[in-house]
Amino acid sequence: MSYALILHGWPQYRVDRYFLSNHLRKNGYKILTPNMFSRGYIFSPANVLNEVLIKLNNNELDLIIGISLGGLILPHIARHFPNSKLIFIGTGPKLESKSRNFNLMVKVAKTFLSFGFLSLLLKLPDSVIRYFYKVANPFTGDLSRKQKYDIDTCKNIKFIKSISLNEEKEILNFVTEVDNSNILGKLNNKSLIFNGENDLLMTTKGGKKLHRLLKNSKFVISKGSHFDSFTRENLDEVDKFIASI
Repeated sequence: MSYALILHGWPQYRVDRYFLSNHLRKNGYKILTPNMFSRGYIFSPANVLNEVLIKLNNNELDLIIGISLGGLILPHIARHFPNSKLIFIGTGPKLESKSRNFNLMVKVAKTFLSFGFLSLLLKLPDSVIRYFYKVANPFTGDLSRKQKYDIDTCKNIKFIKSISLNEEKEILNFVTEVDNSNILGKLNNKSLIFNGENDLLMTTKGGKKLHRLLKNSKFVISKGSHFDSFTRENLDEVDKFIASI
């Protein structure tokens, strides 16, 4: 039995039926998709690793996939599995957005967090949160993908409001402090990196840094933005990567 770990992004944490999860199952993988935002679960690389080890029950990981935020956790897991292949999707060594509005909103959220007012942001109506979400992460790229972006945005708002305040605090603290450059430079795992050419949140600049730091990696620039930096069109690339020696 081959084991694949998929580390989800923010805010969508249900990836057990993600098209990549289903694709890997059809190819004989047992898929581990831990919910890193569970209530009462402290979000940290150490706790994610501990949960993965329990679920593995002394088995080895063959493949580790990190999506966006999950890609920032991935290196902390990978250093314990030197023989695993790694796939980074829409991520980088750290959060390094080129959206000024996104960076501003992160600062505002941290300020609200410092004064204990973050809960007020989460209680805003969906329409208001959706407006600010689109300001921070505007649609870019091919207009044919606009409908998918709108659907993804509405889905994200539901997930944002379903995550507890304590979890949001832990996520916010982590993403504004983490820099995996040192860990990445020590990994020898064979790696595949996907970044969208129109991604404002996790840019191709970050993907190129990943590529430079990872000694044994391939870098793929897709046509998408952050929400679709990886699509079904990229599954052939994944299959080739998995099959490679």
